[in-house]
Amino acid sequence: MKSFTSISSLLSHAALATLLVTCAAAASAMPLGQTWTATASGDNPYGDAATSTATVGSNNLSYSYVSPGYRGVPIQTYTFTTTAASTGTLALNLMWNSYANWFRAFTSLVITDFSTGYSTEIGGNTGGSNQTIATSINLTEGDQWGFVATASNFDSTGSVGGTLTFTSVPEPESLALVGIALVGLVATKRRRNKQAAI
Repeated sequence: MKSFTSISSLLSHAALATLLVTCAAAASAMPLGQTWTATASGDNPYGDAATSTATVGSNNLSYSYVSPGYRGVPIQTYTFTTTAASTGTLALNLMWNSYANWFRAFTSLVITDFSTGYSTEIGGNTGGSNQTIATSINLTEGDQWGFVATASNFDSTGSVGGTLTFTSVPEPESLALVGIALVGLVATKRRRNKQAAI
C-alpha cells in the first residue's frame, strides 16, 4: 500500500502531467516525429529565373513555385514521403492552405500509400484560406506513404504555393502519460476523501 500511495502522490500534480506531455511532444523534430523527404518536379520553361521548392518544417510540409515576371506556372508536382512506423490506421487532423490564383488555376492534394498504390484526394485550391481536413490511412509497418500536391495556373500571377500543417496529432506516448496522470489524480482524490471521512 505504501508504494501505491507514493506513486499516486507523485502523479497527483497536474503540472507534472503537463510537463511530461510537453516534453514528449517536443521530442519530434519533424511532422509525426518521423523523417520526411520532399521533392519538387515539373516543367520549367523559365530556367534558372524560376524557383520551385518543397520544404519539411517542424509540423508542416510546404511548397512554392515562382516564375519570373508575369507568366503562368506549368504543372508542378511536390512529393512528401515518410515511412510507416507501425501497422494500423493513422488518423490525421490537418490544416491545408494553398493558392494557385486566377485563370485556369489548379491545385490537388492527395494522401497516398506508395507501397500499395492507394491514394485519395483530400484537398484542392483554397485560394489562400485555411481548410481543416480530418483523414486517415491504413498502413503496414515499413510502408512508404505521404502526400502529393500538384499545382498550376495560366495566369500572370506566376506563382503557386501551399502549406499542410499537422494539428492535434497526439503521439501514443503522450496519450499514455495523460492516462497515467489521470489515474494518479483519481487515486489521490479517493485517498483524501477516505482520510476526511475518518
